[in-house]
Amino acid sequence: MDLTWKTAAWNWDQPVNSKENKKKGVERIALFRCHAGGQACVVQISRKTGSATPKFDAASHSKVIETEETWNNWLSEIPQPGSNELDAALSVVIFPRHPDTEVSGGTVRNPLNLTHVPLPGGRMFRRLVETFHIHQATQTIMNRGWPIILRSEDFSSPERKIYYNLRCSNTLENDTALTMTVIPSKRLTYAIFFGYTDKQINTVLKRLDFAGHALLEPFTLINAFIQLEKVHRFEQVERHADEMTDLIKNFQFDASTASATRAPDPVPEDDPRDLVGLAAKMTTLRNGLMGWAKEMERFRGKAVEDFGTMVGKDPKLPLLNAGEYLDRTVDEYSAMETSSIARQEVNKMKALAILTMVFLPATFVATFMSMGLFNWHPREDEEVMSPYWWIYFAVAGGLTALVFILEPYFW
Repeated sequence: MDLTWKTAAWNWDQPVNSKENKKKGVERIALFRCHAGGQACVVQISRKTGSATPKFDAASHSKVIETEETWNNWLSEIPQPGSNELDAALSVVIFPRHPDTEVSGGTVRNPLNLTHVPLPGGRMFRRLVETFHIHQATQTIMNRGWPIILRSEDFSSPERKIYYNLRCSNTLENDTALTMTVIPSKRLTYAIFFGYTDKQINTVLKRLDFAGHALLEPFTLINAFIQLEKVHRFEQVERHADEMTDLIKNFQFDASTASATRAPDPVPEDDPRDLVGLAAKMTTLRNGLMGWAKEMERFRGKAVEDFGTMVGKDPKLPLLNAGEYLDRTVDEYSAMETSSIARQEVNKMKALAILTMVFLPATFVATFMSMGLFNWHPREDEEVMSPYWWIYFAVAGGLTALVFILEPYFW
């Protein structure tokens, strides 16, 4: 999706100064909530004019900050468009995921967890937005929470800016987002990742280490975001599919204890026996992934135009073409959907087979007993079973044999 507009002033709300929020150290700024005391991972890499791209070193280029002083010091070092000493620079903030709310009996997931940022107050968040040239569309995207890849441009400032906002569906577990601003003329990139776990943060740092000569290319960050999202969602699909397979495989029917009584209410949402709930989760996951795949497909044209071909550790060897990478990723999502549908069909057949095994014997007995072959109240000179009972088995057996003989001709 591509839009061109002029950047309007950020619409800041007044902080909520309730006693409860003050006790918790929470300050609400627009849609975002700042939590004092939290930590964030930051990365800053730059290349001076005429110099080679530096090799990424997590120890020197990244660090964890949390206090207002360390935030101020780090933001003061971020390169800005007015600097003429640098040929390119990359500045990244990775906000960790805010934990779900603990309640009695479990946890409650907040679909707006991405908007909880570990910053010491709204003033610091305002400065981060200004330093990173963040577009106000970020607020809307975070709030809506549907899968989207939005590209927009700003021609109102002296330097042309391109904004990228990537957001997966907030109906999915551990949803994430990326907002990125690129100033092409100065080769400056500013990016903020939202909602990452410690494992995902380490993965981003490893991908920066692997990027080589593409380290300062903006698509490196978009590639990392899309790749992490794909790996996580595919693992989620496999997990749900395995849960459904195990549920059907381990199904047991005890006729001695079976009854028509209603199951206890309420049934826990994560109960592995909740087949309907599991099917609903898989449907929600599938819809979210297909929506995300469509967004990548729409974004492909602009990605090719903006990024072209990136280079890896050897500048003479192309590492990644943005268009080809997005095409391949969309194909993987489509293949995953096909595989998931096939797996669901297999599970449905297994479920049907189980139901058949449960009900077929009882159905046969009920049908056989009601055919008139038995006289349950015979007189003294009458038999309980009709002498023609063999006709049923002769006809049924003959038809069964005929079906097996003709079956190869119908497949």
